[in-house]
Amino acid sequence: MHATLAPARGTVGRVARAEGRFEAVGWRVRKDGSRFRASVVIDPVLEDGELVGYAKVTRDISERYEAEQELEQARKALLEAQKMESIGKLTLGLAHDFNNLNTIMVNSLELIGARHAGDQRTGDLVDTAMAAAERASLLTRPVPGVRGRGAAGSRGAQPGGQQLRCNAAGRAHRHPHRDGTRRQSVRARQPGARLREGGRGRMLVEDEAPLLMLVGDALEDMGYEVTRMASGAKALQDGGAPDVLVSDISMPEGVSGIDIAERALASGPSTRVILVSGLSRAQLPPLPEDAVFLPKPYRISQLMELLQ
Repeated sequence: MHATLAPARGTVGRVARAEGRFEAVGWRVRKDGSRFRASVVIDPVLEDGELVGYAKVTRDISERYEAEQELEQARKALLEAQKMESIGKLTLGLAHDFNNLNTIMVNSLELIGARHAGDQRTGDLVDTAMAAAERASLLTRPVPGVRGRGAAGSRGAQPGGQQLRCNAAGRAHRHPHRDGTRRQSVRARQPGARLREGGRGRMLVEDEAPLLMLVGDALEDMGYEVTRMASGAKALQDGGAPDVLVSDISMPEGVSGIDIAERALASGPSTRVILVSGLSRAQLPPLPEDAVFLPKPYRISQLMELLQ
C-alpha cells in the first residue's frame, strides 16, 4: 500500500471534492516497469473547512484480481459442463426413445414379411423399409474415436453387395441382399425346450407398450409361456425367478433392468438374462456378468436365436 498527500487536478479532483471520495481500479506501472493491478482511493483533505489537498492511497490488488479471474473461469467452466451434461442427457434420452420406436418398426416389418413370404413385391418393399430402418439406427451409435454421435452420412452398405447388420450380440456380420428367396419366417422357427422342469417360462419387461405387445405376442406365437411386465417396479414385485428374463435396461420409476436381473440371478442362479437397450453398451453402467446384451433395434428373430 502506498499513501501520499498531493494535489489532484482535473476530473479526479472534481469527483473527489464533489462526492467526498474518488475510487478506481486499474493497471499501474511500478518503478521497475512491471505492471500491477491497483486500487486507488483519493480523499479530499480539509483544514478549517478549506480544501488543502488530497490523500491518495494505492493498493496492490494483483493477487486478489488473479483469484477473482480464476474464480470466474471456474464458474464459466462449471456452466459449460452443466450445459454439456444437459445436452448429453437429452441426446441419450432421444437415442433411447428413437431406438425403441425403431425396434417396433423393424419387428413389424419382419412379421409382415413372414406373413407374406410368397409375395415377391411385398418382400421387396419390406426389405427396402428394413434397410432404411437399419440405416436410421446407425444415427444413434457412437463413432469410435469421436466424441458425440454418429454422423447422418453413416451407411450400412458394404462392398460386394452386402448389408452390414448387427447380430444378437451386437457384433457386425453380413447378410446378402435379396436373391429372390424370402428370409426364414419367424413363425417357422422351432425353438428348443419351452420350460425347464418346474420353470416359470419367460419374463418380458418393457415399458414401451407397443413393443411389449409385439414381442410378447411373437414369443407366445412360438409357443413360449410369457409373463409380461410393463415396468421394472412391477417385475421386482413379482419376485420370482423365470427361466429366461428379457428386460429393457432404462425404465421409469427408478428400477432398471439391471436391478431386475440382479434380483432374478440371486433368486435363481440358472436364470438366463437378456438385457436390451436403445443405448450402446459403452453408454450403460456395468451389466451382470452372466447377462447377454442385445442392442435396440433388434429383430425378434435375433431374440429367438438367443432363446434357443
